[in-house]
Amino acid sequence: METIVEKERNQNPNIIDYLDYKAYLKDKFFYLSSVNKKKSIRWFAKKAGINSPQLISMVINGKRKLSKEMASSISYAIELTDDEEEYLLLLIDLQDSRIGDHREEILQRIRSQFHGGLFQNLNRDDLEYLAKWYYPVVRESIGLPQENKIGDYLGLTYDEVKEAYDFLLKIGLAKKVGNKIEKGDQSVWFKDGISPLALMKYHFEMISRSLDELKVKKEEQHFETLTVSIPKKNIPDLKKKIHRFMCEIDTWLEETTAQDQIIQLNVNFTSWLQDKK
Repeated sequence: METIVEKERNQNPNIIDYLDYKAYLKDKFFYLSSVNKKKSIRWFAKKAGINSPQLISMVINGKRKLSKEMASSISYAIELTDDEEEYLLLLIDLQDSRIGDHREEILQRIRSQFHGGLFQNLNRDDLEYLAKWYYPVVRESIGLPQENKIGDYLGLTYDEVKEAYDFLLKIGLAKKVGNKIEKGDQSVWFKDGISPLALMKYHFEMISRSLDELKVKKEEQHFETLTVSIPKKNIPDLKKKIHRFMCEIDTWLEETTAQDQIIQLNVNFTSWLQDKK
């Protein structure tokens, strides 16, 4: 398997540029040991809690598969973020997959979640994107039969709809093809670094509109609530699972055709025993 982008050996490799985890780990260990001679394979094995440094060498050299348990330990040792660790686990699934359809499903998920923009924040434009709840709705309406009436559905003025299109074109979430406007290839996932106040305002707007929907019975509505007890130490893993679920839904819907509806899916949890400040 080839890397997506060839990397200089003296540069810190980005796992997102690889489709072969063995090539990534080899480049990563080479880079880290070149920066700090103390960081040998033995040093990393000890940090990862792996008794045999030889196991890591065997994985890198293609003589042994990387298990997901070992991947989590190595991720900790080389200080991968949660998203980078998730990508590494996908590469393991890709390496182990021998079925064409399943392999293509994994590649599609990689393209949609990661190479499509999972790590691409909107930077200076994020505040404006978050401030206007209807921007993502207008984007999703592009290409639908009801696109020309989206302003009526959302209660927007002509100027507000035009403003949304102009903004989406500016940041690449929409593109002009001849005389038509189509969806851009980039996806937006709100990651670390975005203003907490802006993010809170965005979710407040979306949840408020969901509350309005509760007042009007519609056939397409669906609500579920689960109240359970959980060890506090498992909350980070719960957040990961929720994020992966949202990514899977997004990837699944990207593969469907003939869309004619726009839905809003809110997934959140509240800690009832957390001290109020």
